[in-house]
Amino acid sequence: MVIGTRDYQNGDSFGQIHWKATARTNHLQSKVYERTSQLTWLFIIDIHTVDLEEKLRGVAYLLRYATKQSISYSILVNIKKFGKPSYIELNIGGGKQQFQAALLLLARIKVENVIIPPSMFTKIVHQHAPSFAYAFICAEQRVYEKWELQIDAYLIEFVSRMGKLKDIPKKTKKKYEGEVPIRYPLFIF
Repeated sequence: MVIGTRDYQNGDSFGQIHWKATARTNHLQSKVYERTSQLTWLFIIDIHTVDLEEKLRGVAYLLRYATKQSISYSILVNIKKFGKPSYIELNIGGGKQQFQAALLLLARIKVENVIIPPSMFTKIVHQHAPSFAYAFICAEQRVYEKWELQIDAYLIEFVSRMGKLKDIPKKTKKKYEGEVPIRYPLFIF
């Protein structure tokens, strides 16, 4: 459900443009959706993370789960590419075709790929993350902390070697409770 509009930001999908609001204001406007209206996942992948291959297996597992549960998802990767956008993105979608496209994208990720500047990727993450109900981050703590994403009451860490989700230590969990504005749940692996 659309709850409003905001100024168009470079990287917003064409289908996200609110044409009536754009005509009224003479400036491109993007739709802002109510978060609870649909379950959507965003995967944010930093290719310079430790154990990338293992973590990509974890992403593939979650993509398979999302496909089975009819959950739409999108993927952002900090790999530089020619054209627009200048980074690797799998637009939001669901179903078997999306799953196949996602697996193909994961298979093509190599540590040797040229990355976009971290400051630029931070802006991209901030543009995309608020549109999703859940964000799954595949990055080192020192990297995602620089993004300064607002999180829901706790973080969850993906333990790919064990193949299951696990709560982070209670000491860390308490640090966030009640102190951080609720925006969207954030999962880190």
